[in-house]
Amino acid sequence: MRSLIFIVIFILIFIFFGGCADIKDEAPKFRNLTLNLIKNDSNSRNLRTNEDITLGIQRELIKVVQESEIFSKEPLKLTKIYDSNSTNLSTNEVSLSIPLGIPVKLFAYRYQEDFGTIQNEITTNIPVSFGKSTTFILKEDTKSLTINLEIIPNGIPGLIVEKNDNITSDGGGTSSFQISLKTHPTAEVTISINTNFGGVVLSQKNLEFTPLNWSIPQKIYLTGIENSLIKKSQDYNVIIGGIISYDFDYSKIVTNDLIFHHQIVSKPILKDSSKELINLNAETVSFKATINNTRQLPDNESDLGTLLNFKEPTFILGRDSKNNSREWISSDLKGNEFMTYIYRDDNQKLTIYALENSNIKIYKSVTEIENDNLSNNLRKEYNLTDVVNETIRIISTGNILITIQGDSGNDFRPLIPMDNEIYSPGNSQYGFILINADTAGIEITESCSDNTTKIFYTESEKKGYIENLSHQDRLYEGSSCVYNVDGNYKIAGSSFADSNGYDSISYLPKNYFQKITPIPFETSYYKVVSNYSSSCSFLSYDNLTIDNFSLEGFGQVFQYYNSDPKPKGVISCINPVMVIAQDNLTDDEINIIIPWME
Repeated sequence: MRSLIFIVIFILIFIFFGGCADIKDEAPKFRNLTLNLIKNDSNSRNLRTNEDITLGIQRELIKVVQESEIFSKEPLKLTKIYDSNSTNLSTNEVSLSIPLGIPVKLFAYRYQEDFGTIQNEITTNIPVSFGKSTTFILKEDTKSLTINLEIIPNGIPGLIVEKNDNITSDGGGTSSFQISLKTHPTAEVTISINTNFGGVVLSQKNLEFTPLNWSIPQKIYLTGIENSLIKKSQDYNVIIGGIISYDFDYSKIVTNDLIFHHQIVSKPILKDSSKELINLNAETVSFKATINNTRQLPDNESDLGTLLNFKEPTFILGRDSKNNSREWISSDLKGNEFMTYIYRDDNQKLTIYALENSNIKIYKSVTEIENDNLSNNLRKEYNLTDVVNETIRIISTGNILITIQGDSGNDFRPLIPMDNEIYSPGNSQYGFILINADTAGIEITESCSDNTTKIFYTESEKKGYIENLSHQDRLYEGSSCVYNVDGNYKIAGSSFADSNGYDSISYLPKNYFQKITPIPFETSYYKVVSNYSSSCSFLSYDNLTIDNFSLEGFGQVFQYYNSDPKPKGVISCINPVMVIAQDNLTDDEINIIIPWME
């Protein structure tokens, strides 16, 4: 059965004598020799020389044993050893002392670990391959000798395939599987991945394994997409096929298809998206960005309080008198309850725009500090004092839009209506989750893209917020997370993004994600976050810079981070996403927000 399982690689060993033999006085007599190893692949025509036969091998141990020694995969169990030494893998030579006139064999053990200066009696590590030679006798008058040494893998070559039971869907549901090799290959192994089902896209269609990375699993994501030709839920196959390799053990493997389930779900009910963008804080120049280009707005369209309508996904970035970044606000961010935490700057400025006649109440912790009536389409600023390390809550009888900034002018942020679930593109040291209640014991679940989960509970003395969130890295480098609140409560997020705590980023509910995201400034990094895995691309407006990528993560959170400088351009994704990017002119982190559009 072994000959049926393993395709043997023959190693030809030529032994050359030089000078006088050093014959020992006692029996048996020994000869110290240098053996040259010529490695050939017996499965190729004309015994093709395989120069990569030791790729991925850090130590090859050769042992000279008695003819009666039974081969063992564990060198520790050998008892009749004459000599042992390691092959010089750069010259393919090994020096051994071999007894004269006595039948002997060679045993070989090959390891991926580099044992450095450790002695040649390696006993505890597991070889990735091994072998044994036929019996041979070295005599006094032997001039040359060829020995066949069969090398076989430690185990039966094959694929390790692990799949999850997640269901893909036309709403963007994802599933995945991963593949690694069971044994160390002697050559590269290429595995093709495909499917004939039109309801999903694969994150990649070819896997490349080498003698170096063969044991590291490679993951393939399946993302469901809308396809009008697919009318009902069904099973479908993912084809693992066409293994290509010079290692015949792998090229001859017959693979089995994987079966996944795809579900047709009703289209999500999306908010009635307004196409209006409103200037609440940009005091100087503004730039309009769409999927095709970016241009400066005329002066008569850039005044404070200006409301503009668009027929396509649009983002407008403005500047204030100090040249700080100021994004225009989508009227889709309307709401009647907002919260934020003031980490720095004792004085803050709220700008409120009323989309309808509204009574506005502003609270510092539980104390009411403003009570005002605003008429439709009125923009008004409120200067708040002594609010550092306080929660601010705004309640309105009608729909309003809000931005907030500190007295230094840098901490600009649109406030997002409260929801029972919010997504964070990453937590800085100064991240907070706010709850619209002072009750102790409210459960908040944090789930992140690195597959970690944590439960938080509110405390009465915290007065409506929790801190010490996980992954307090530089915002754009860390893991992304989603926060869910238990019960009939709503939450909001507040994060001061950069390492100095100056620039601010909003957290978003997933109904504000979008498929098309214009970026109207040069950026040193951008980060894309979604509740689904997704295939995406960045394309510069001049069509010279293209970056294709896929979001990776676990459960509810997937992300992608790119730190290569990029010109102005557009990010397009198969599924809705949120995007943060750095405005190079000011180093501000901008949470790109535009209306969702089908």
